[in-house]
Amino acid sequence: FNQVLTIHSPTPIYPVLSGIDQGKILSPILWCIYFDSLLCRVQNTTFGYNMDVTSPFNHGNVETHHSLSAHVPALAYMDDTLWLSQSKESLNSLLCIADNFYELNSIQVN
Repeated sequence: FNQVLTIHSPTPIYPVLSGIDQGKILSPILWCIYFDSLLCRVQNTTFGYNMDVTSPFNHGNVETHHSLSAHVPALAYMDDTLWLSQSKESLNSLLCIADNFYELNSIQVN
């Protein structure tokens, strides 16, 4: 059974009728194979959240700054996916890509 927490209240409990059994040893591997094409597709877009960090680094008497940038459109594992975006338009674009993938692969999401 499952339930979704919303801003107002939890939804009624509903049965989960299909999906990947998280208790099986091959489930994570099957999930990676199945969802890899979706995650690669969104990673190769400009949609998502861009993180830029600059930090000082001291090596002896020399101080330098190191920069790190990361493009993160989604965080996902098994039946949990978090879509990240810097704008509503970008998020809608990510969700359109995901919807097309789900439809093509006969996946139902809630």
